[in-house]
Amino acid sequence: MFANINIKGNLTDPDPQGFLKVRNGAFISELNNLEYNTSFNINMHGNSIGLDSLFVQNLEGTVNGGTLTGTGQAIFNNYEVTSSQIYLDGELKVLSEASKGVSPSLYGDLVIATNGKLEFTFDSEGAFLKAPVTIKYADITVPQSQRGYKNSSSNFIYKYVQDTAKVEKKEIDFESLMALSQQRSLSSKIAPSKKSKFEFVINASIENEAKLTFILDQEFNQILTTILKGNFKYQNLGGRALAIGELKLEDGSTLEFLTKTFQAAGSLRFESELSNPYLDIVGTYKNYYTPPTDSTGTNEVEVAVKLKLKGPLKDLGKNFIQNENNIAVYYGADNIQNDVIDKSRDASDAVMFIVTGQFLGQQGGISSGAQTSTVAGTASSLAGSLLGGFLNSYAGDYVRSVELRRVGSYTKFNLSGKVNNFRYSIGGTTDVFSDLSRANLKIEYPFFQKLLLRLERKEAVTETNNTSEMINELGLKYKFEF
Repeated sequence: MFANINIKGNLTDPDPQGFLKVRNGAFISELNNLEYNTSFNINMHGNSIGLDSLFVQNLEGTVNGGTLTGTGQAIFNNYEVTSSQIYLDGELKVLSEASKGVSPSLYGDLVIATNGKLEFTFDSEGAFLKAPVTIKYADITVPQSQRGYKNSSSNFIYKYVQDTAKVEKKEIDFESLMALSQQRSLSSKIAPSKKSKFEFVINASIENEAKLTFILDQEFNQILTTILKGNFKYQNLGGRALAIGELKLEDGSTLEFLTKTFQAAGSLRFESELSNPYLDIVGTYKNYYTPPTDSTGTNEVEVAVKLKLKGPLKDLGKNFIQNENNIAVYYGADNIQNDVIDKSRDASDAVMFIVTGQFLGQQGGISSGAQTSTVAGTASSLAGSLLGGFLNSYAGDYVRSVELRRVGSYTKFNLSGKVNNFRYSIGGTTDVFSDLSRANLKIEYPFFQKLLLRLERKEAVTETNNTSEMINELGLKYKFEF
């Protein structure tokens, strides 16, 4: 710290003149448990104090770290701040895994940047923050707010009996003195300090993608991972907190259910509480089903199970039980695309298909060879989910999912992920590893948020004499919303 300050006047009305500078400072914020470097320059002229420069930076080596700069001024009167304005600009990492200890209800990586000037004002009535921000990077986890069971320890009363016969007199005197001290501390009345209100308006927009993970049920490993885009507002005015806005789920959003991965689509809508968004999400699990009449196991049919989550996050369990068709079977690619439910199969069939790839009542008429194929298909599907989760934990979005399935005597696979803005998918049979020309390949690139370019190479749909015939497609997709 460097300072040169001259003070004249009297104690009730001092007149400071000079400057104060801090270089190479550091502090740890109690709000997020992160350490920052800082420096600032302050100039004093009577009752006016100017913040010529403020510099706050994440520590060197911090992943996605940034720098925040600011200026401002304040007016003092009799040692109290009567008014102040501070303006901030830049970007900063405000959450990391280290924040979990002080923020267990919301933790992960979060980097925000100002979208214009961030303005903080303070006077005798309280403080106000106006923050237009852009979410540069987000990978946040929202843990389960309420567990599946409640602790019933409140039903027990514990009483500890102390044998005072062997306690020395000095120990009794000391305990009595401590009890008296605590009693007097509680009885002394301290005049409450004047409470200052803090109000804010935060307008947030997501620059690229934000990853938000909801742990719906930790015991059953039900996890909703959302890749979000959109805008929302969070404000606290007049003592009332309010969150407003809608975030859309992008490609790569998933729902883990019964050890299987569902592709999730829909939106999160904020209507009041930030921690209780309204979910309108459909999770789709697709697999291929071989009818019992097919003895060769090659005429597979695409089947999907759709899981619909609709309602506030806190009421998700209750709404899921009450709503009809929240889990249903869709038989055939056309019915999947047009959202036509297979009325001949109920929720039990849906769960059975998720777990085994078959339907209820089917096993009795299946040959031993088909049963072996069913077991192999189920094992392949489970292995694919485990392998995908393992690779994703190490490679991140580069490998988002791995699918494996057994078709007759072949094992088919599909690997998908994202590299920067490019989304890719590569698949086929295991023969691909010896002949890359037979691989199914799809690459997508978004020019804008609603305009997408797709390059795809895949097997021919129509049957031909050439089993390795491939077709190439180029597509442009523009998304209309109304």
